[in-house]
Amino acid sequence: MLRGTVPLLKMALATTSPLKRVALILFGKSFVPTIAWERCFFREGASRLRAHLRSLDVCLLGGVDSLGAMEGALDGGFACVAMARALLREPDFLARLQREDEAARAPSRCSHCNQCIVGSAMAERPLRCVELDF
Repeated sequence: MLRGTVPLLKMALATTSPLKRVALILFGKSFVPTIAWERCFFREGASRLRAHLRSLDVCLLGGVDSLGAMEGALDGGFACVAMARALLREPDFLARLQREDEAARAPSRCSHCNQCIVGSAMAERPLRCVELDF
């Protein structure tokens, strides 16, 4: 499910299906609950999985949005990390992290608004960060 802000009304308005639109307006909070965003939100479960799959490499995904999160995952035994929304918001994010100054190593500027999902999942448009439009 989505972590962070859940833009239900925007999701309902973006969908091309009238039936889905009504369902989201009436029952959206039941189907798409609000779950607080936190950095590396799947780490605990992925660590348990990794402990059972000792012979397989496991990739950490979910809330990986900073150099510290990446280094922590790799130091914690994960083979790699997966990122999506941080890179949607800042396509040059990894290049920025490689710079020497401390300010460049700040976490991603993604606000976790989940509006990138609105267009792609509800209106079947290409996935993109809507914050870049502002």
